[in-house]
Amino acid sequence: MKLLMENWRKHLNETNNNRRVFNLDGGRIEVIENSKWVGGAHSIFSFFVEEDKRGQGIGKKLIKMVIDAYPDEEISAQASSKASLKAFMALGFVPVEKPNASYDEALNLFNNNMSSLNVRKNYNFNESIKRKSAAGIEKAIKDLTQQGGNTGGNPTGMKAVKRPLGDKDKDEISAPPGAPGGGSIGAGALEEAFEKEEMSMYPWLEKIAGKSWSEVGETLESEFKYVGGGSFREVYSPIGDDDVVIKYIYNDLADIYMNKKEIEISPVYPRLFPKTFVYSPDFSWIAMERIEPVDDADEVAFKKVVENFPNLLNYMQNEMPYSVKEIFADDLESYEGIWNYIIQSLIYGGAYKQSKYKNKFSSILSDRYQKYIKDDIIQRKNYRVFYRKLFEYGMKNESLYFLIYKAYNELQLDIMDWVGPGNIGLNADDELKIIDASYFDN
Repeated sequence: MKLLMENWRKHLNETNNNRRVFNLDGGRIEVIENSKWVGGAHSIFSFFVEEDKRGQGIGKKLIKMVIDAYPDEEISAQASSKASLKAFMALGFVPVEKPNASYDEALNLFNNNMSSLNVRKNYNFNESIKRKSAAGIEKAIKDLTQQGGNTGGNPTGMKAVKRPLGDKDKDEISAPPGAPGGGSIGAGALEEAFEKEEMSMYPWLEKIAGKSWSEVGETLESEFKYVGGGSFREVYSPIGDDDVVIKYIYNDLADIYMNKKEIEISPVYPRLFPKTFVYSPDFSWIAMERIEPVDDADEVAFKKVVENFPNLLNYMQNEMPYSVKEIFADDLESYEGIWNYIIQSLIYGGAYKQSKYKNKFSSILSDRYQKYIKDDIIQRKNYRVFYRKLFEYGMKNESLYFLIYKAYNELQLDIMDWVGPGNIGLNADDELKIIDASYFDN
């Protein structure tokens, strides 16, 4: 059973489905080939250089290995440090937001985008999506989200992932030993994949590595701390390691869709989603950065959540005309209420007829929720004006607000679920993170 971790040291270069790993002594880089999340480009999924090896040019050598492997093909990367941004740009990567930017200009974009910037090699200026900042983001939204909507169930009528395996028991569909999702391949093969010192970083990993789906479930129940659960997954934490949680598909392997999407999207939107550390190749479990969930009526936590939107918060509290927010005044006294209105404005504010940011999915999501609201309350003028004002200000003045709008349309997420308990949280730096993104399949 092969486990993919960001801190492997001496794993051989390999191709696994559409993932390819490149290694040098002291560093590694992983690529998702033809990733649909970045428009079909090859996406650099993880990029790691050991701390004591940094400053020796290893990062550039790894990037060059990727460039040489895909000559003249588009490659996407998310620079999450100044050093990585400099290395990527030195080898011909350009910021999507401003392809002709100098390094200083790119650094300014990086700093203004929560220390994260998408850069591309062999970027097709004519055909690729052109993401623009401030003045041009309406075109970026339109280009990125004309994908059509989902249909079916949940509160909005969206259809969840199908169940191709029916109601079979988990042991009935376990693969043979050695196959993805199958039984253990033995300690020898596991030692080949990880050096002992690496495994010692995650001592709990030995308890579940190489085990079948049902065996992993039994081990988690008996030897790990239960944190919580939902319709598809149970969440556990290793004893003695409170920085990691393991999300385990407990009911039906068809539901691996949820885990797979979280693995794929966390490096694309690192500001929004928790980091994935390690996962099984059949996606039945994933180990992720632990995020402290925000529960209902926790005003202390919700204050920290809305403080992630400082410009928008100031606008709602101090600058928005009282005549516009009068009917919402009581709710705006609560930080949880403010968060609810931020989410609702992202749905309704971007879907009104005259909106220059309107797109197909936001319209579908808005229309479906309006069907569940009595008396067509959103159609009342005072409601429409409030949501429009809030939306337009947020899109122009709050980078995280724009990022959420872009992400939920691009990925087709039901963000109304984010107002529910446990679906959002805060990391150690009090940054807002989405714990359960609410992905749905067409």
